[in-house]
Amino acid sequence: CDRVINCPDSTDELDCPCKDNEFTCKNGDCIRINQTCDAQPDCADNSDEDQELCLPTIPTFPPACLEGHFRCAVGICVDSRKRCDGNVDCPDKSDELECIITCGPLE
Repeated sequence: CDRVINCPDSTDELDCPCKDNEFTCKNGDCIRINQTCDAQPDCADNSDEDQELCLPTIPTFPPACLEGHFRCAVGICVDSRKRCDGNVDCPDKSDELECIITCGPLE
């Protein structure tokens, strides 16, 4: 398992584990870990571009805002007390949309 074929039938290089900084292709080949999910198949069986392997690396939603914060439509978080306070705090003005306005008694 030194990546040098010493036996005429190559059996000295069969079933060798990949190194820590390598990815094990489904067919047993080893490639550099940074060659996975790069839209360039490097494994002979294309397993380094497998959808199940690569999709989890793509965020499907932004991380949650801290407690007491509101997520603007553009994705940034602002203090919840600033929502519907009459002042625009989100770049897209979403903190001032769909606000319920309470009117005082008529005088």
